[in-house]
Amino acid sequence: MGRKSIGGLLIAGLALAGWAWQTWHSPVSKKEAAETPASHPIPSPSASATQAKDPTPAAPSVEVTSPTLPADEQEAPELERAATVGQLRLEGPGGEAVYGFVQLIEANQTFLDYMASMARIGEALYYDSILQEAELTESAPTLAITSEANQADFVIVSAPGYAPYLDAWKPIADDEEKTLQLELAKPIAVTVLTADGQPIQDAEVWYRWRGIFDQNEKAPLLDRFRPRFFQDVVVTDAQGKAVITSTFPEDANELFVRPGDLWATQVVTGVAGKPIEIRCPDAFMITGTVLANGKPPEQEVFLKVTIHRGDQYWIMEGGRVKEEGKYKVTGIATGYPTYSIEALGQGYASVTREILSPAPGSTVHLDFALEQGCGGTIQIQDPWGHPIANGRIKFVAEGERNHMYGYNTQADGKVILPNCFSKHDNWWLNLRIGDNLYFRLPNLYHCGDSVSITLPNLAKITGIRIANALLGDATVKHVRWQGRSSQSWGTVDGLPSNEQPLLVASGAGSLQITLSDGRSFQQNLTLTPGWLGAVELSCQPATLRMELPADPPAYVEITDQNNALVFAQENLSGPVSIPLWRGNFGMVVIWPEQTREIPLISIRKQVLDLGKIEAANDGLVHGIVKDSNNQPVQWANLYLTSSNGFSSQNFITEEDGAFSFQNVPLGAYYLLCDTADSHGLEGTTWMQSLNLTADAPEKDLVVQLPVGESHQVAVETDLSWGCNAFAILATPSASAHAPIRSQGPTYLAAQAQNGWLGVAQILDGQTRAQAIEIPAGSGNYQMPAASFRHLDISFVDEQEQAWDSLLLRLQLFGHPCTRRLTLDSNGHLQLEVDRVAPWSIQVAAPSGLVRNYALAELEEHQTLVIPRAEEGSELAVINESGRPIPWPVLQSVDGAVVIPSNAKGFARIPDDYQRPLVISAPGYMPSWLENPHQSTAVLPQRLDHIQVQVPTNTTKLQWQTNSPIVSLWQPEMPVRPGQTTVSLPPFHPAHFTFTAYDANGALLATTEASISKNGQTVVMR
Repeated sequence: MGRKSIGGLLIAGLALAGWAWQTWHSPVSKKEAAETPASHPIPSPSASATQAKDPTPAAPSVEVTSPTLPADEQEAPELERAATVGQLRLEGPGGEAVYGFVQLIEANQTFLDYMASMARIGEALYYDSILQEAELTESAPTLAITSEANQADFVIVSAPGYAPYLDAWKPIADDEEKTLQLELAKPIAVTVLTADGQPIQDAEVWYRWRGIFDQNEKAPLLDRFRPRFFQDVVVTDAQGKAVITSTFPEDANELFVRPGDLWATQVVTGVAGKPIEIRCPDAFMITGTVLANGKPPEQEVFLKVTIHRGDQYWIMEGGRVKEEGKYKVTGIATGYPTYSIEALGQGYASVTREILSPAPGSTVHLDFALEQGCGGTIQIQDPWGHPIANGRIKFVAEGERNHMYGYNTQADGKVILPNCFSKHDNWWLNLRIGDNLYFRLPNLYHCGDSVSITLPNLAKITGIRIANALLGDATVKHVRWQGRSSQSWGTVDGLPSNEQPLLVASGAGSLQITLSDGRSFQQNLTLTPGWLGAVELSCQPATLRMELPADPPAYVEITDQNNALVFAQENLSGPVSIPLWRGNFGMVVIWPEQTREIPLISIRKQVLDLGKIEAANDGLVHGIVKDSNNQPVQWANLYLTSSNGFSSQNFITEEDGAFSFQNVPLGAYYLLCDTADSHGLEGTTWMQSLNLTADAPEKDLVVQLPVGESHQVAVETDLSWGCNAFAILATPSASAHAPIRSQGPTYLAAQAQNGWLGVAQILDGQTRAQAIEIPAGSGNYQMPAASFRHLDISFVDEQEQAWDSLLLRLQLFGHPCTRRLTLDSNGHLQLEVDRVAPWSIQVAAPSGLVRNYALAELEEHQTLVIPRAEEGSELAVINESGRPIPWPVLQSVDGAVVIPSNAKGFARIPDDYQRPLVISAPGYMPSWLENPHQSTAVLPQRLDHIQVQVPTNTTKLQWQTNSPIVSLWQPEMPVRPGQTTVSLPPFHPAHFTFTAYDANGALLATTEASISKNGQTVVMR
């Protein structure tokens, strides 16, 4: 039988416009494709179902002539039958015979080229990869596998009514009969309608796999091939209906709808077995002429239509220019304010035009005149004079941060650019070395030039030196460098040596070293440009001791201040000694049914003994994330971070939008909800501060996210705020964040309270911030020109040594911004802030002490002393029996200062702290400590669920006691009309006098009672 068209079985992967550009330039890896915002995965256009089944453009017809012999003199060709090794049959889950189309594919060079570029369309690429293919039928129910096909890498099966099948091929033995079992498919009934509900006939519904797959270039080919091994299409009838019979399990079905010229393409997810209605919005089309030097272009030219949202661009549709120079791009969705259409072709400088707010159903006419393009040569070398090979240079348009094009450097560090650029263009250049190391090159590149660029901000690590007392019998297993300079950033992994040093970005960063025994160290340091040598780890050895219950055994996990895992071990019980080093850590102890989290352990001496560690009744934070229509939001990312930055948990919501953080230690936290990563254009950021206390250990929250501009605040800024800038809207109870867009307004979630609307730009060692006061609700605002106040703040320790890293947060109106501040290598922080907004800096010291500094109260040049070890008086927190209370929470009344404590109830109060303290602990009454430097603080037992039965007509209840303990709440509460039982706040054991009054203030009753247990009820007579 002839070779069957497999356009319906093998997927293209990228839009036509994206393919065109990448084909003319250097190959783009799968990772590179993932770095650019995803375009619509458009199958090649087709006008009918027949064309849709084979979307590859036909190859040119070539006629070959040769001498013709008479028919009786022609020799019949000899046919060589391929040797076979065994038989292949298909069956369903019940053992029934299945008939379908089978392909055996080899991962040859053609296949590997496709996997590397993801850039070509149609099945022609696979012809060289297919070793055998056939359709099994009732008359031919098995396939005789040839010896050549038996060496295939993959097998693909497509059968109506069954899920498409892909798996690695395992060679079969001679005369073996191999059976592949297919899973039944659940049909999807599709209805395609216009936006107002009218059926669309002849709409193409393409469907393919969209389940989980591995995008890593180093992943097995099978896992990388999975998302695009199958693609097929159905066409709707006069009622706009079609049925997809071969589906994937659950929601792994991506449906791509091409409804025709008048309506826009849609991409949705279909769930197997569930009908789906797809509404296509109105569309417009673009037509015109493309000329080069006054005549149709001699080379192929493509059109690409995109929209821009912030720093990302999204490909809407694409098309190609016909031989006579005419083009037409159809099915472009309306509803966006600005569209860009770009004409690009090999040998021509690309030209971009803009369209503003096209009307539904309209036709926009645009003509393009192309000029001869120019190229150029760029050579990159390191500070030691060596070429940087296999680097990735990206071009960024001047004044914008979108429209990126990339090229790979060759072995000599050179890139020879194709003639596709305009000689009038200037570009900023970014460079990527390896997988995750990025650099900004300092100078603009003028197209057509040949330049040699030395990348200055590089360093080489040749080894790691660790003290023997800390290293012990372990060896260095892995090293990771995390750079965080404003000019270079990213991660580098490896095991450095003199022969193969680790090439990293110079400047500020952190070095994480993992040892063979599982321990991990992290050290912040600054590497000067061109630095070459071994890094000496400055950690001082220490031992952490504790006693765990004998049964059941526990799992213990310890992280450092940067949330890097430094210790993890199972089945621990009884006395435990853990080799660590001096510093700050967080620890989680997990038993089969209980958990204990200690967010901050500060080790300042050679041995720290935590004593007995048992499970604790910690707090609970739970709730639901909803949009403005009260619908649950799936895949929202939530982060619960302690105010001192030492403890963090994350949660991703499921279909019902619910989230839950359990076993949360009492204290102050920030809850951040971020949907930008998972929801793209509708992404938003929401942050709220909350405090878990002994009297209120549970928070039940509804996180309300906006959808649509009617629920948003829009702010516009000038272009100088474009790089690493974001907007924040802070009210007394919550805040919202969003990155500043390079073009147009930035949108934030509207708030129900008056607040401050600010913009901030955080770079390495430099910060600029401005804010205005706004009323509650939605609105449009222009950030006015401001008179900035310059601050140069130096951070030093008690020995006047400069800090190179601290946990710093910029705050507006008491709410922290989502990005952290960084110091330069000299411990300096440069700020430019307006003079009236309530900006502040929160500093979390290594000792665990958290301080807030209002920027309005700081001098222009000021030095802030942040001790590495706090000096001060020692406070012991005990209960009424004189026993220490482990891990009490100590903080100022406004929460601006948080003081760490330990397992033995001790806390060190800094000498310069003179304000009252609020002390709390699970199971005890929070107490007000007027003198923070006294030697002991006694917390009484907490009694809950106390009730008082009051006389009829009571409107106010008061109580008093002779106890010396000062309550944190008012000793009275209102009583609603008709209420006879009043629930009181937590009490401590003592003798109380209760008094009831009516609406006129007249005394109704007075009762004395001793409160001594939970759930006690006092009856007033």
